[in-house]
Amino acid sequence: MGHLVLVNNPEHNLKGDFGIMDDGILTMNSERPLTFSGIAIYDPKFFSELTEGNKIKLAPILEIAINKKCIQGELFEGLWSDVGTPERLNMINLDE
Repeated sequence: MGHLVLVNNPEHNLKGDFGIMDDGILTMNSERPLTFSGIAIYDPKFFSELTEGNKIKLAPILEIAINKKCIQGELFEGLWSDVGTPERLNMINLDE
């Protein structure tokens, strides 16, 4: 129901989010957890049980799908930066 791009853990998320099993399926329990980059492709079925107009956090529905073994992923080892806060975006802009 989805394919997520994971990255090595940045300083602000050393515990990571999910692991990747040998077959590419994501797991909540891993000896080597990685961080979700925010990059993903979702099958529309992933959202089929949500009520239109209601806001919901992505993490809980991802966890449900991962526990059902319905989400796969890959590790991206290239250059990636988390610009999820103004401070992190500013740090990247200062590096230019």
